[in-house]
Amino acid sequence: MHGGDVYSDENPNGRDLIDFSSNANPYGPPESIYKIQGEALEHAMKYPDIEYRLLRKEILTHHNLSNVSVVLGNGAGEIIDLAIRGIESILILSPSYSEYEESAKRYGVKTSYLEYTHYQIEEKKYQLKIDVDDFYRKFESVDAVIIAHPNNPDGSMLDFKTMNSIVEFAKENNKRIIVDETFFDYSIGKLPFTPFLEENIDLVIIKAITKFYGLPGIRFGYGLCSREETAKNIRSYQRPWNINAYAEKFAIECFKDLDYKMDANITNREERSWLVGHLLELNIIERVYMSQGNYILFKLKNMKAGEFREELIKEGILVRNCDNYKGLDEYFVRIAVKKRSENIKLLSALKK
Repeated sequence: MHGGDVYSDENPNGRDLIDFSSNANPYGPPESIYKIQGEALEHAMKYPDIEYRLLRKEILTHHNLSNVSVVLGNGAGEIIDLAIRGIESILILSPSYSEYEESAKRYGVKTSYLEYTHYQIEEKKYQLKIDVDDFYRKFESVDAVIIAHPNNPDGSMLDFKTMNSIVEFAKENNKRIIVDETFFDYSIGKLPFTPFLEENIDLVIIKAITKFYGLPGIRFGYGLCSREETAKNIRSYQRPWNINAYAEKFAIECFKDLDYKMDANITNREERSWLVGHLLELNIIERVYMSQGNYILFKLKNMKAGEFREELIKEGILVRNCDNYKGLDEYFVRIAVKKRSENIKLLSALKK
């Protein structure tokens, strides 16, 4: 189950819900996107370059990379799906994005699981961490691992020492690492996996404009592959012109708007910190997980997430019930970080 389902019959009397289940940027795309819509329409009146040469060049420039292969997808989900398709066995950390498991099942990929450890930082503040010994024991027995950085639904991230150790282990044991960094742009002061693309390793890093740039309807994601062989394998399953002209044009425009990226990042950090502070004060909440994304995971005390979600729908608010995440129970909920006015409405409903 995904967040962002405001189309179902749960929407009371057709009333608009404030959708805290969807974690796309609440401020929408850069202003420049609105200014180039006419140009994008003209762009759509002819076939795109079948090789998407300009788009690939902009992606490499954006990440300051050169000797790296780029694969393009109809959303990050397509790249995740095809990166998993070509392997025999995979390790999935839990809780994490459900489509990792769904893709593995779709292609008959043997799946192993490792549950994160729930680590208490201080009173009511928690974080998910990897049990390193258990991780390497399980990683050794599979062909690949998929890691979300930051993780969804809690927003935890790996430190550089752990990242480097995982890369070295994969290099020595000929393993593939798939890293989902679709929410990485929201983190501040954290290191991406992209520098490891220069290593002699089978590494696939997945990015998107969907979440950070507030364009979930455009459906554009991409993968950065350290090996051309892996990129060719992914492309072999794709149809020509899998990226539409609007996605191509808007993606290039997003990459160029560095001011938007800085402003959105700072705004999200400030709003996330403010919202976490208020959530910690609520008696109904037992734990709040410290996040580097634009979403927050918390655990309720005496109310199950399903009932909690139904009560908030009555208040015109939709949240993400997390009881179907592997490794979480029926008391976990995820909310997006939205605009201050919307966050205030959420807090008012929680207090009520």
